[in-house]
Amino acid sequence: MRYIALILGVAGILVLFWFSLPYLERNLNLAGNLPAAINLVQSTTPVEPEKNIVVTAPEPFVRVSAFVDVRGRARTFENTVEFVVKDGFGGEIAKSFTTSNAPDVGEFGDFAHRISIPDVRTPTGTLEVFWSSPKDGTPLDVVTIPLIFSPR
Repeated sequence: MRYIALILGVAGILVLFWFSLPYLERNLNLAGNLPAAINLVQSTTPVEPEKNIVVTAPEPFVRVSAFVDVRGRARTFENTVEFVVKDGFGGEIAKSFTTSNAPDVGEFGDFAHRISIPDVRTPTGTLEVFWSSPKDGTPLDVVTIPLIFSPR
């Protein structure tokens, strides 16, 4: 019986504390006065750096046959977006590029491109979307999307 009373007492204190947080934040300005490490009102989750290439299509593991349509947004050097389709063994079977319609340097632009795929001997493969370093041609911000090849 003592344990039940103890549990109910602790639960009551937690409920009172929970409902008093908005009052404390508003009247005592806790959000502005507490360091981020002990701030109970605002969460401090790490922010992931924004990616320079975001692919919206195709979805992972989509079935493709003669071609694959690629869509997305990119913020790349000279707005160039490159594509490589690889078979299940990692060999290149198609390669192409397009440009995004970014209005200015450092801004995102949309891109859409259709890549023709030759006959493939493996049932699966990948689509890699990236841009090349102007310094040495190294692929940057590579987005890899698994594909399933349908027989023709």
